[in-house]
Amino acid sequence: MIRFILNSLLLLFFSGIVTTSKDFDVVMGNKEFEITKSLSAVYSQHVSHPSEGYHKAEFNLNTNLPSFNPDQSGVESVICKTGANGKRKITFSLKDKKAVDHINKWPEEIMLLISHKWTCFGKRSTQFFTATDRVIDESKLVVTFAIEESDFPHNSEDYDLNVNWVHGNQTNNNTYHRNLEERFGGVSIDISNNIGLNILFDSNSGKSSRPDLKIISNNDMRLLCTNCFTKGDATLALRIRGKIFPPKVKEASITLNGNFLMNLDFALESSQEASINNRKISSAKDITILSIGLGPFNIPGILNVGPSIDLLAAADVNTGTSETLEFGGDFNLPNFNVQASFEGQPQFTQSGFTPIVNAHTPNAGIEASASISASLKPQLAFGISVLKGRIFKETVGFELVGTLENSFTIGTSSCESKTHPIHFESSLDGNIGFFVNNKDFPIFNFPTLLLLDKCL
Repeated sequence: MIRFILNSLLLLFFSGIVTTSKDFDVVMGNKEFEITKSLSAVYSQHVSHPSEGYHKAEFNLNTNLPSFNPDQSGVESVICKTGANGKRKITFSLKDKKAVDHINKWPEEIMLLISHKWTCFGKRSTQFFTATDRVIDESKLVVTFAIEESDFPHNSEDYDLNVNWVHGNQTNNNTYHRNLEERFGGVSIDISNNIGLNILFDSNSGKSSRPDLKIISNNDMRLLCTNCFTKGDATLALRIRGKIFPPKVKEASITLNGNFLMNLDFALESSQEASINNRKISSAKDITILSIGLGPFNIPGILNVGPSIDLLAAADVNTGTSETLEFGGDFNLPNFNVQASFEGQPQFTQSGFTPIVNAHTPNAGIEASASISASLKPQLAFGISVLKGRIFKETVGFELVGTLENSFTIGTSSCESKTHPIHFESSLDGNIGFFVNNKDFPIFNFPTLLLLDKCL
């Protein structure tokens, strides 16, 4: 069985089905061999099947020198060499005689963008060079430039970086996934280029992968997150543009579209001492339960977006019972959109944050009496670095808070029955916020929703 699992994973890997990297590939163009004062580059995530969507990035850089990106003109190869005299050269293999004619008309000095597609002087990263002397071998359709590292950013002016989601061919999506899962014994295979929002979620059981997480714990009281998890996914859009020298950001915005579900199941366990003394206790605000680094969105030398998810929790408990109390609920945001513009004072637009809620059946003994507020707060952060952080470097992100307010009360007028003497009331509220580095900005508060009001 172990050998079968290993062989299946290897087959998936070599078939390109298991794709955990969010790195971007260079998209080759087919433009004429023309120089402009605008360097353009296009990148996309790897796509294994037409049903997959993917993130696409476009980068534009205005320069004060005539400029050229060989990837966008279909250059067949780029070779970087250092001569015996220590001087460095770059050689392009051209497509045809027409390309040679274009290059013969170029000025003496140009700026080159060499992408991470080519290993150039031992680096797989975007590099900028100033090319001067050139030698053209028309018979072999090659041109060789003498180059120096470009005086970057002083040869560069405005830049514009745009990342968007491109939808795949959805008509084949279900059949494709079903065929894969049938082929590999019903195993759920994630080939998505989306940003995964699953935290503590076990897809096999549909429950938390780490039950009974401690939110509060002392000698006579424990509040456990018995089945807490989130699941969902999102797509990213990012726009950053500005001036390189002197540095100035003209526009910066980030957008998430996706779906999200948060499940909250708690248990309060308290001792007889807690019951006698009517204990009140609060957790330290925002306990970090989990921190996960996600696969980066990376265009070496151009853009790095390092997503991460932190899961935080907080609680307030006032109890006069030695009973074990169990309560919970879940809420679903099946189609949300949120955009934050964070150049200057952040501004926001949002939709889809009216949750679909479901209360879970509570459980309590006949002596139960407690007031409990328990919250879970996932934070999705993006560490964004443009051109190796020299012109833009920020950490921005979104946080979503779900809070259950619960009360177990004995002997209320609404519960006179001896068999159901406890009145239980549960409500859910929450909010979504945005943060830039260490500053928080509220976006939207959910209306408080009554989940349950009944006698137990």
